[in-house]
Amino acid sequence: PPSLRLPVAEDGEEPEEPEADSRAQTDGSGDGFGLTLEEACKRERRISLSFGDYMEALQSLEQESKDHARKLHNLEESSRALEKQAREREEFVKTLKQHMDDSHSQLSAK
Repeated sequence: PPSLRLPVAEDGEEPEEPEADSRAQTDGSGDGFGLTLEEACKRERRISLSFGDYMEALQSLEQESKDHARKLHNLEESSRALEKQAREREEFVKTLKQHMDDSHSQLSAK
């Protein structure tokens, strides 16, 4: 069975850890260029901020969309109310003209 012990250097001391390559930490993009841990953290913060900005902009656009939908609804209601008023005025004018014609006819008959 394989040994679970750490390898021992030929002189009997434990081997030194190889120096960690500060560029060994990569961002996972597969571009072949490693980033230092600090660079990766900075990039992560930028991505997080960018994503946060994106989400904030998305929420803002959603709110604007709701506001525009409400304004459109209000305009449609106002338009219907104005159309109703116009019909009522047309009826009033028609009725008034009919009364005037009737009055004119009565005066002419006398």
